[in-house]
Amino acid sequence: MRIAYFLLILFSITSTSCEYLSFKKPVKNKLPIVDSIDFSKVDDFPVFPECDSIPSQEKQRICFQLEMSKHIYHSLNQLDINAKTEFNDTIIVKIIVDNLGKTKLSSIQKTENIAENLPKLDSIIKAGLLELPVLQPAIKRGIPVSAEFSLPILIKTD
Repeated sequence: MRIAYFLLILFSITSTSCEYLSFKKPVKNKLPIVDSIDFSKVDDFPVFPECDSIPSQEKQRICFQLEMSKHIYHSLNQLDINAKTEFNDTIIVKIIVDNLGKTKLSSIQKTENIAENLPKLDSIIKAGLLELPVLQPAIKRGIPVSAEFSLPILIKTD
């Protein structure tokens, strides 16, 4: 009978889980460390095909601004300015480059003087943006993202 109890106890010890006999410290739930993400900045600016070969990100940003200005100034040269008064004002053109590299006009901040004297300004800038090539989109953490840029443009009549 003792042998039967001994075998029964031995069988129940061997059939139970070893985790009851484990002396490991319990692992605390560790939350992954996440860096704070600044969604107002991008890692890489959108890139025109002409600026793609430039290795420096800062120089690519400058090239982007110059190429964008060049395209907008080219479209503004088509504008026939027959202003009644002379003016020297700055407009702020806000442009969105989406995650596919397409550009579109977000808004134009302008003075009342420019709005009165150049009623076709918005449509000409929109048309100029449609002529832009498809850009490489802005990159944030390796993912193409939409980005908005402000471009100041000086409008001056002589």
